[in-house]
Amino acid sequence: MGDAGYEGIAHAEPEHPTERSRPLIVLTACRGAAQRVDVADAPWSERVLAVRLSDGTELLNVHSPISSKPELAKVRTHEAVYAHLADDTVSHPRILCGDLNTPRKEYADGRVWTFARDQYGRLREERGSAGTERN
Repeated sequence: MGDAGYEGIAHAEPEHPTERSRPLIVLTACRGAAQRVDVADAPWSERVLAVRLSDGTELLNVHSPISSKPELAKVRTHEAVYAHLADDTVSHPRILCGDLNTPRKEYADGRVWTFARDQYGRLREERGSAGTERN
């Protein structure tokens, strides 16, 4: 990637690559130097990567697991990201980017369809029951 002008290249490593059938990782490439920043308590470390850029900005790159993954991996990932970003001792700018696997559809009145619903709005049986929907 040096030929493309990227000096800083970081990617997240899976802690236990054989535990899941399809581990994914996130990668961040930037024009200047990048220093890794720890994000505590992310259940799948290869899905969350924070780097401090040469200008001091922190870039948090996330590929959130989908809701059907075991042990509430999506919820735990979002909780770890929130806790990291909520640290009020940090004064530098921060940017959150990536694939957060957020709601399937959002309405102007505030209602959302999560991915627990199919494209027609029907609740998927394996994703919850009325009143207990999980995304």
